Amino acid sequence: MARLAIRSALAAADRASSSAIYAPNTHTPILPFHQDLLHHFGVTSPIDLIGSMALTSSNWEGLGVGEAQAKRNATMAGAARVVLSWAFPEDATGLPSPPSSEPKESSQTPSQREALRIAVASAAPVAELIIECLGDRTVVQPKATALCLGGGLWNSKGYRDLVMGELEKRRIHFGVDLLVRDPAGAGASGLALVEFGEST
Repeated sequence: MARLAIRSALAAADRASSSAIYAPNTHTPILPFHQDLLHHFGVTSPIDLIGSMALTSSNWEGLGVGEAQAKRNATMAGAARVVLSWAFPEDATGLPSPPSSEPKESSQTPSQREALRIAVASAAPVAELIIECLGDRTVVQPKATALCLGGGLWNSKGYRDLVMGELEKRRIHFGVDLLVRDPAGAGASGLALVEFGEST
C-alpha cells in the first residue's frame, strides 16, 4: 500500500510540473493526501520519497543493516495509516487523523478518491495471498476454517470489507471471520497452552 501511495505522490508531482501537457493553463496542486504522506515520511517533496526510503539514506545512519531494514519497513507500513485515514474517514478505527488541516467532507474529495483507489488496488493481492494459504483445498476447506485477521490494516472496517469483497468475488467463504485485536497476546496465549497446558 505504501509503495502504491509513493507512486501516486510521484505521479501527482510529475503531473503538476507538466500540467500544460495534461490540461493547458491549469495548475494541478499536490493533494492534501499527498502532503500528509510527505509529512509521514518526513520530507517536503515527492522526489525525496525515493531517497528517504533507500537503505543508504541518512535516516538509518548508525544502524546495522537488519535494524535499518526493520525501521524502514516499519516506516513504510505506517504509511498505510495515512492511506486508510483518507480512504475511510468514517471508520472509527483509532487510526490517527492525518496532520492536514483540510476537513473531511461527506462527499468524496480528490484526496479521498485517490486514497480509496490505492486501498482497492492493494486489497486484491491480499485476497490472493489468503487463497494461496488454502492450498488445493483438499486439506483446508474454507467453510470449515476460521479466517483470523490481526494487525493495523485490519482495524479499518473499510479495508476489511474490500478484502472480504475480493474473496466473495472468488466465491471463497470461511466458516467464521475473526478480528484479533491483540495478535501478539493471542499468539502468546496459544503457545502457552500448547507448551504448558495453560493459558496466560
